[in-house]
Amino acid sequence: MTRFLPPAFFAFGAVALGLCAGNQARYIAEADSARAAAPAAAPLVFFAGTSAALVAVAVASASDAIARR
Repeated sequence: MTRFLPPAFFAFGAVALGLCAGNQARYIAEADSARAAAPAAAPLVFFAGTSAALVAVAVASASDAIARR
């Protein structure tokens, strides 16, 4: 069962970064103007992109762990 620890850590990281992306999206949605929302755009892209990449890594790592059986 320890072979599934790395995929679990990747999945946990993906969820955590997804929550951060959600917070950034909320900041953008609640901003008064586009100028006020602009500073939150770069972190949103970073958190969302990194979360998606970690999901892909978690799936690849889990399938590799299953294939090693």
